[in-house]
Amino acid sequence: MTDGYTRVVAAYLAGWDTVPVYWDADELDMHTYAIDINWCDEEHIHCPADLAGRIVPHKDYERLWRKRCMEM
Repeated sequence: MTDGYTRVVAAYLAGWDTVPVYWDADELDMHTYAIDINWCDEEHIHCPADLAGRIVPHKDYERLWRKRCMEM
């Protein structure tokens, strides 16, 4: 999954067992995604349930995630 984490965590919290997915033909920056995957591995995030207990207010999201991505 390369996008839609907020939506899939919301679906998980709502009790969904499955979510519809669609193939995305957009070109991806594989170097960037490799870094993202490493970050997730370091934090033991491997599925939506791993994010469910890490929901933060928007201002913290901007500081903790968006800023980190922009600096990358």
